[in-house]
Amino acid sequence: MWSARDRIDPSLSPFIAERVARNPQRPVRLELDLWYRGDPELRQAARVYMEELVAQVGGVLLDFGTIEAIEYQAALVEIPVSQALLLQGLEGPIANANPVMRVRPQSLYSAPSRESEDNGLPVRTAPTAPDIRPAVAALLDGYPVQNHDLLRNRVDIEEVDITGESVPVDRRFHGTAMASLILHGDLNYDEPALTRTLKIVPILAAPQGLHGESTPLDKLPVLMVHRAVKALAIGIDGNPPKGESVVVINHSICDEEAPFARRPTPWAKLLDHLAHEHRLLFIVSSKNNHHSFDLDTYPDIASLTAANPTERQVVLLRSMERSKGTRSILSPAETLNGLTVGALHSDGCEVDVLGHIEPFDQVTGVVNLGTAVGLGINRALKPDMIEAGGRQFIAAESDGGVVSVRGLEVPTSGQLVAAPDLFGGASTKTLYSTGTSNAAALVTRAGLRIADILEDLFLQDGEIWSASRTRAVVMKALLAHGCDWGSEVAP
Repeated sequence: MWSARDRIDPSLSPFIAERVARNPQRPVRLELDLWYRGDPELRQAARVYMEELVAQVGGVLLDFGTIEAIEYQAALVEIPVSQALLLQGLEGPIANANPVMRVRPQSLYSAPSRESEDNGLPVRTAPTAPDIRPAVAALLDGYPVQNHDLLRNRVDIEEVDITGESVPVDRRFHGTAMASLILHGDLNYDEPALTRTLKIVPILAAPQGLHGESTPLDKLPVLMVHRAVKALAIGIDGNPPKGESVVVINHSICDEEAPFARRPTPWAKLLDHLAHEHRLLFIVSSKNNHHSFDLDTYPDIASLTAANPTERQVVLLRSMERSKGTRSILSPAETLNGLTVGALHSDGCEVDVLGHIEPFDQVTGVVNLGTAVGLGINRALKPDMIEAGGRQFIAAESDGGVVSVRGLEVPTSGQLVAAPDLFGGASTKTLYSTGTSNAAALVTRAGLRIADILEDLFLQDGEIWSASRTRAVVMKALLAHGCDWGSEVAP
């Protein structure tokens, strides 16, 4: 019989402990995955049951939804601290609720605000009007600064659940950076801008009390992604499709509380279903890992700092390999139909970074310190590919003769991207950024360039590539076909 021990996710107890330690009086938000019922009446009854269960414990039902195609039904609830503490002991009404399959931490993705600047790069002239060709790529991310000099007349924002009024311009970092990388690449390289319009469906908000962006605190992200993609592909709420020619969707948002463990998560199952149903290719980042890992050689930070760079690189790679069990990919990076992208330790920044240790050279071709790696479904290797994601430096700690390190993003180094102005209305601000989201954006950029070629080739045979049944499969194959291990690996 399915018991409270089966029902309570192992990650729930530390999640509750961290939330209570941070604010002992604030209610705790959790997700309850319900057993999916094939009968619509039973599914409706499940909602009524959830309302009664949450009322019984003095909580609030914030969101509830069903996606029949992936047999998903879930609730986002807010419960008093006293009830959360009962769950830590596998006790209480929720722990013993038979219609509930799993109780787990709230799915949440957050991106902090950063300080931007004017760096003296020549400003690119914005197009006088948007490209008339239908968009073939979309970005599910934060709300961008659409009037930034690098994005004006280059992006087309489609509002579904997130509106511009809910995201102040000075907090629109992540979506602005990703759009910039897709359209312009790393600005350090001064590559030609892509002219085709990029569709953007915002799914990040800027909740009060936070210093950055996040998925809305009162919504289930899986339902938001489902609505966003449906709005593009077939239309929702009686409206026509907003992007039926879209083939490639950049999706760098994740569930920070859901490292992949053997079984596909609902989020990944949703992406795989949508990819199949609507002939789409999702470009998904493997996600960033901010946890430290132990080194097996150096007794103190001084030894790490003084080490030969080549020998230190070997130690870091060996230690990363040994710690990969705690640095796994985050949902939905286990997607099968999509392409999961990790971040290569590489960028076009030529500024000397003093006072920081660079872990790797840019020639060997390894992932940066923050990239999540691991096995996916049926032990598939993840990420599927890597792309430049900016250089991260070493942040080290020493405790009891053991040195642990993690990736450190330095504000004066990385990939140069468009950014909002924190203190005014300037439309020329930029900042340096690193991470797997950046790498995924550059793969999407490559996909847009491939799309132009595919359209020309299909037109020669009187066909429209974006209308073909194999459009996503062809794009995926060509993106993967262009990968190699680099000159440092023997054939």
